[in-house]
Amino acid sequence: MLRVRHYLRPFLHSTLFSLSLIYSLSTILNCDRGSPNVPLHILLVLIGLVPNLTYFALVSKSHSDSLQRTKQQFDAQLAEKAKEHERNLEDEKSRHEAEMEAMNRRHQKVVADLDEKVAEIEKVAEQLKNDKKALQTALANDSDQRNQMLSKEINSLQTALELKSSEMKELRQKYQQIALRVEEIPVKELEISKLKHKVNELKQTLDQKLIHEKILVHQNEELKRQSMLIMEEKDSMMRSIDVMMYKFGSGNGEGGSAEASETPPDTSRSGRVQMRQGRTANNTTPTHRPTSGLQGIPPEARLSTSSHSK
Repeated sequence: MLRVRHYLRPFLHSTLFSLSLIYSLSTILNCDRGSPNVPLHILLVLIGLVPNLTYFALVSKSHSDSLQRTKQQFDAQLAEKAKEHERNLEDEKSRHEAEMEAMNRRHQKVVADLDEKVAEIEKVAEQLKNDKKALQTALANDSDQRNQMLSKEINSLQTALELKSSEMKELRQKYQQIALRVEEIPVKELEISKLKHKVNELKQTLDQKLIHEKILVHQNEELKRQSMLIMEEKDSMMRSIDVMMYKFGSGNGEGGSAEASETPPDTSRSGRVQMRQGRTANNTTPTHRPTSGLQGIPPEARLSTSSHSK
């Protein structure tokens, strides 16, 4: 059996229902089995129109239900996001309030200390004023000598009062400076966080440069090792060539003329030794050995090494 898709089932059901309904109506109208009272094209239109209208109605209802479910899901997600945002906002608000409360406590402590100092200075000033009044009253009743002594004491007390007044002024200025510093604390904390971030970035850059330097050192050691192997192979080949030349010279001496055979063996041997020494001297000519560790390294490696050292 053919498997009908779920969205076509209502259409098929409505089609079958409409066909059975139209067939029943046409049967009732054609009781006499004569010519049909309803035209054929009208029946065909009804057969095509009724299922389509039914299908469109069902699809519209299904679409509105799906839209309603989607809207409900979106509303639920929106409400959840709003709650989450409110929770985050409350957490941030509580943290900010805690910081402000701590700063207010520190500020109140400083203000309380300054108020205590100001109260002490005011108490001393008031005491000095009372002493001044008492001395002035005593001066009015004492003799001239007593008056002079009291005048000196008054002058000293006035000087002390001026000193205390200047101290009060300095304390007030310090209080204002401390208040300004308290206001600058958040800005300084932000600058400190930026500097910490910059220090972390510089540390990462330094680590990368150290890793690159280790890689270059390893490459340099590998290239030196390869150069040594090449030199050893070259020396081995030169020794093989000397042996072959010696064998070749010996073979030519055996098949030569009588004059060559009469030549003293010391002379031919010394000639071969001189030839070998000359070839060895040519091979051992001093070469420019790398002084900076960059000879024998490919140009790409040299370029990367020089750029890293810069």
